[in-house]
Amino acid sequence: MSSSSSEIAAKLKILRSENPELGKKKLLAQLNSDNGWKLMSKEFRQHMSAIEAEEEEEGEKAKKEEGRERVKKEEEREKGREEEARQKNDTGFNEKIANEGARVNNQKAEESLRALKEKWGGDISFGKLSYDSDSDDDTPAPSSATSKQDKASKATPSLKKPEPADLHNCYIIRATPTSTTTPSLIDIPSQITPLHLRSYGSEISEQRESKTRLGWKTVTEVGKFYDSLGSDSWYYYIYGSRDASKPINDVASLVCYGQIRGDVAVIRSGPAGGETPEVFTKEDLCRDVEFYKERSREKVFA
Repeated sequence: MSSSSSEIAAKLKILRSENPELGKKKLLAQLNSDNGWKLMSKEFRQHMSAIEAEEEEEGEKAKKEEGRERVKKEEEREKGREEEARQKNDTGFNEKIANEGARVNNQKAEESLRALKEKWGGDISFGKLSYDSDSDDDTPAPSSATSKQDKASKATPSLKKPEPADLHNCYIIRATPTSTTTPSLIDIPSQITPLHLRSYGSEISEQRESKTRLGWKTVTEVGKFYDSLGSDSWYYYIYGSRDASKPINDVASLVCYGQIRGDVAVIRSGPAGGETPEVFTKEDLCRDVEFYKERSREKVFA
């Protein structure tokens, strides 16, 4: 009885799967007996070699698929760990923002109180100041001490506590104003936008993240400057790309090492071991940049 190669291969596969304990000689004998064939050893070996090669290939495919599944599961576990770490980091950052907001508010309150003392003299405390500035013009003139207190109350600025959403550890000074009709140095706030750096605290990581998120080809330090309040334990630190093809950034050029082109990223930094307030408001940065419209950065930072 003759048979095709495909039929022999199919029945040989079935016979092997049903009788895995049989050796090749017994398989050949059983195959011929079951089907009335007279296969020779040479033809049988050819079929066996083809089947074994096919099984080996299928085994390799199965291993690769199993490997891909392991990699996929490991990536999913890694994503889960990263998400858990990110949530913990966000929680810690929000707490840090809230604490920094309280610190900034207290600092501004102390600065206002010092200014009042210098202007009006005497022992002025917030417990003695009245923030109700409404008064009747017909009210009799108060005593000298009370008059000073009233003047101090009216002169006290509103002390608004920064909200967490108003505090960021990095800001971008854009090279191009939002308005095409208003010169850049006239409306500085319109060119400043917040950017939270997840890698704050490591210069290499900060540069890498700035380069990626702002699409820069290169990144380097382009400037340093002090604030307008006389702080000397920390300073603003500026990253830029020095891309000559970008437009001149007039605002950034006020506080950088010479003329700057393109956008820049501004953070706060300071000497190792010192205390540097990480987060700050856009209002703080605008005030401190405006300060250098009338002053030389080189002389202040000397």
